Amino acid sequence: MNYLTANPDTANLAICLLFVTGLRVGELVTLKHSDFDEFSLKVRRTETRYTDNTDKIIYESKSFQNLQRVSELFPFQPITLG
Repeated sequence: MNYLTANPDTANLAICLLFVTGLRVGELVTLKHSDFDEFSLKVRRTETRYTDNTDKIIYESKSFQNLQRVSELFPFQPITLG
């Protein structure tokens, strides 16, 4: 974790969010700015990527209309992306 916070870039921030919140990668990549508030984020959708039988990459997005997961973000030293 020290390396991730000492070397702030988009990838390291994403890895920090995965560790701190327990998000899945498909949930992380679909986050929008409106999903965040002061100390929490709402998981409202996910994305799945797979290869079909013709080797074509398929992307599927799914929204959680009736169910949302809220993950608490604990206050910590802000990371500034350079």
